[in-house]
Amino acid sequence: MIWFNRMPRRILFVLVVLCLVSMSSRAELALSQFSGNESLSEHLSFVEDEASAWSVDHVYRSFDDLRWIENRETELNLGFTQSTYWFRVAMKNDLATKFTGVLGMEYPLLDDIQVYQVIDGGRPWPVAHVGDLQEFSKRIIPHRNFLVPIEQAAGSEAIYLIRVRTTSALQLPLYLGSERDYLIDDFDWMVGQGMFFGIMFIMAAYNLCVYVGVRDKSYLYFVAYVVAFSCAVASIQGTGYQSSLISR
Repeated sequence: MIWFNRMPRRILFVLVVLCLVSMSSRAELALSQFSGNESLSEHLSFVEDEASAWSVDHVYRSFDDLRWIENRETELNLGFTQSTYWFRVAMKNDLATKFTGVLGMEYPLLDDIQVYQVIDGGRPWPVAHVGDLQEFSKRIIPHRNFLVPIEQAAGSEAIYLIRVRTTSALQLPLYLGSERDYLIDDFDWMVGQGMFFGIMFIMAAYNLCVYVGVRDKSYLYFVAYVVAFSCAVASIQGTGYQSSLISR
């Protein structure tokens, strides 16, 4: 009877321990398990700065006191907000060599992104300042998405703090990969985009020629729709911003 009464407490204790272990393993990424272009969504947590008043030093000093929220989504989407958000992701380099990779933020409409690195509990070090309000020519890696190269010494633990403020929807599909992997994957994607915009151009040109011949305004409206739709897609995907500024 005594054993039966103690059993629920033992089960509860075991469940609590398992939850804590799973949370700790979920929070930190061991780089020995890194296998290429990998989503960091399950290792991401965030906190809201409603007044947009926090500096990185404030976040660093109040790190354990802030109410960090663990991300539960495959791709984080906080919708439209006036607040600034701070994100964090922890990585442990349990390899015998220095790790070199790229943090990829695959949403080109974010206005202002600041990335900081905290190594082994030291001070936060600025890594990059990117966003669609920054000049494209100043990006470390010229890409439609925001790619930030990172390095981490063997045996070190690092926390990456990412400050995001934007007037668009706040989405942060965060990935860890290599520049080579991004360029290889990007080639196939760009081929598909080239086919898409090529088809849209042919549709617009054909209907424009028909309009010139028959003078029916419905064809001209359709041309305007195709052009506007293509520009909107290019803007959302970052290709329009990239191509227009690279050509300058």
